[in-house]
This record gives sequence, structure tokens and C-alpha cells, in this order.
Amino acid sequence: MIKKIFLVIGIIFVLLILCVVLFCLMILSTNLPKGNHEEVLKSDGQPIGKALIIYQPSISNISSRMAHQIAKGLNDSGYEVTMNYPGKKLTYDISSYQVVIFGSPAYWSNSSKALIDYIKSIKDYSLGKVVLYSTGIAMNSMDEFDAMEKSLKDVKPYKVFKFDTNLKKEENENTAYELGKELSKND
Repeated sequence: MIKKIFLVIGIIFVLLILCVVLFCLMILSTNLPKGNHEEVLKSDGQPIGKALIIYQPSISNISSRMAHQIAKGLNDSGYEVTMNYPGKKLTYDISSYQVVIFGSPAYWSNSSKALIDYIKSIKDYSLGKVVLYSTGIAMNSMDEFDAMEKSLKDVKPYKVFKFDTNLKKEENENTAYELGKELSKND
């Protein structure tokens, strides 16, 4: 009887360890570059501006959904919007965009390493608005933005925004869309 109890406890312990390891591997995989995934939303007429959104996908897909909704808000306002994942092989001329947005999921209050490395690789920030966003559950912590802002060198972000993964999908999507509309306005 005692052997069976120890066997059950041992099996539960092994399963628990396996779950923790798999979860950590999933989280670590979000830090890896995902390759080129360029999407361009052309404006219906002559674009009033160009925007670039570089974002790291998350496990739950929320960072991708927010990037697409921000892009939709900008595009509906007349912007041509280019979206992509961060990577070493991206060759965008950042100075040709009026709005540049960097987005990352936040796991344990950290931004994606792939995104941070990409931000650090940019030499010329002579542009319009730089916006940072993250997605996460710890709304009282904005620590993930520290590394992002530090990587921008001397550029101060126009806006820093965190999407709450605890909110309903529609709430975040509406907020992201409105953020895109807001960013399209000239200050």
C-alpha cells in the first residue's frame, strides 16, 4: 500500500516537473527570432504617411492581434502600414516611417530578446513617433519597457502602452484600433 502511494506521488512529481519544463521551453521559444513575416497594408489612395510595426508573436497570439488592430487603425486613417517580426535580416530604413511601433509579449516582466536585439541594431532614429507596447497580465508592472527604452538609446518613446491579457478580446482589439487611429494624427 505504501509502495503504491509513493509510486503515485512519484508519477505526479515527474508529471509536474515535465509540465514546468515544457512551459519554460514554450516561454523561451518566444524569445527566438521567428523569421521574415512581412505584411503590408496599402492605403486606398495616396498614403498620408507610413508606419512600421515590428512585434514578437506571443504564445496566445495576443501580441499579433494587437499589432494587426493598431495597423488597421492606422491604415483606416490613410497610412501604409508594414508589419513584421524582429530579426537580424530586416533592412527597413526607419527614417522613412512617420510612426514606428515595437511590440512584445511580457513574460516575467521581460520583453522579447529578439525584439530588444532588433531595436539595438537600429542606427538612425531620425523619425516621427516611436511607440512601445507589450501584452501581459501583470498590469501593475511596466518593467518590460525598461530594456526596450534603454535599447532606443537617446530616443524617448512617444507612447508606451500595455495591453491586459485578462481583458476580453474585443476590449483589447478596440483599444488597439483606437491607438492606431490616435497615432495617425499629426501633433
